[in-house]
Amino acid sequence: MRILWISNVLPPYASAALGLSPSFGGSWITSLLAAIGQLDCDINLSVAAPADVNEIMTTCVDGVTFYAFPRDLAGLSWQEIVDPCRPDLVHLHGTEYKHGYRLMEAYPDLTYITSLQGVISFYAFHFAAFLPSKVQRKRSLRDWIKGDSIAKNQREFFEQGRIEKKILQQSKGIIGRTTWDQACAHWLAPDVRYFHCNECLRPTFYHSNWSFDSCEKYSIFVSQANYPIKGFHLLLDALPYLLRDYPNLRVYVAGSANVFPSNREAKLKQRYYARYLENKIVELGVKDHIIFTGPLTEREMCDRLVKSHVFAMPSVIENSPNALGEAMLTGVPVVAADVGGVSTMVQDQCEGLLYPADAPYMLAYQIHRVFEDLEGAIERAAQAKMKAKVVHDHRLNAERTIEIYETIINGYSTGDSSE
Repeated sequence: MRILWISNVLPPYASAALGLSPSFGGSWITSLLAAIGQLDCDINLSVAAPADVNEIMTTCVDGVTFYAFPRDLAGLSWQEIVDPCRPDLVHLHGTEYKHGYRLMEAYPDLTYITSLQGVISFYAFHFAAFLPSKVQRKRSLRDWIKGDSIAKNQREFFEQGRIEKKILQQSKGIIGRTTWDQACAHWLAPDVRYFHCNECLRPTFYHSNWSFDSCEKYSIFVSQANYPIKGFHLLLDALPYLLRDYPNLRVYVAGSANVFPSNREAKLKQRYYARYLENKIVELGVKDHIIFTGPLTEREMCDRLVKSHVFAMPSVIENSPNALGEAMLTGVPVVAADVGGVSTMVQDQCEGLLYPADAPYMLAYQIHRVFEDLEGAIERAAQAKMKAKVVHDHRLNAERTIEIYETIINGYSTGDSSE
């Protein structure tokens, strides 16, 4: 069977083969490609994704054909991708951007299946959750120049949500992995069949093991703080509670949040949300307790996880966050907001500790429980690790993906069902 993937990013090795700078994100694409490559199956696979190019570029690596197409979709000739591929099925990885729908418009008669990452239609309702209304409207210099703001970003989510709904309704199947995304799929496209398939995560995390003896005591790791959905403003509200009992507390924050930028150029590129975080950090007097690491490689992220006392995820909405899955794989204790699909990933009290997203004092208390109850933290982390190894098993998820492809290509009766 001939399969064309439409992704948001190319794997780093494909970008390198094309002479392009690698993009962060999309690691599950690389992992799933590798897992499918280990199977004995009859599949001809091509992958296309937007990149910083002026025309379509192509390369072949390990038997997979990769296409980089311009981010500006105006005038893009999809024929240059579709004709060589001649796909039996097009797999759209995510609905966050417009390129998948543009292909659907150009080739409505192709057969499509769509994997849910976040579900923008419903993320939009939560985008600015628990932020003061005046903060949602304020702008940095960069925002004024670009006509941007948190409120505008939320409107853009609602606009993309309308396209997302069309994508899902024109698909022959929807792939998801949580009760939350199955509910979203039902409300957006009730006549399209839902298939359950978990994700493959980055290999380094499967082979790393957290240990209390070697971790930095009273340290918290947060994987992102770059936009409001990640809820870092709520974690900041939890810190004064924790600092009362743990004055040596440290919070490590990965990603490109651009908070307290080190040079003028970075300052000029700062969004208002980052400025808001700066102001809040100063007002709360917690600056000396927060370390922004910047973007981390796979190895660096894993090392930071296993060095931390607890992984915290204060997001206001998530589906099945890969950072949470990777934390579970390493065996570090996890505390997460009970939002979206998180409760499908983590059973509260058994595999981690959940809390209401709008209650920073409960976030603080659950972290306090990890710090004070070593035996309970270790037991929950061990259970989480065992579960994650099954949920994110590369071979099982690759085989399930192929099974779904065969079901779609061979035809089936439509209806709202999960397998």
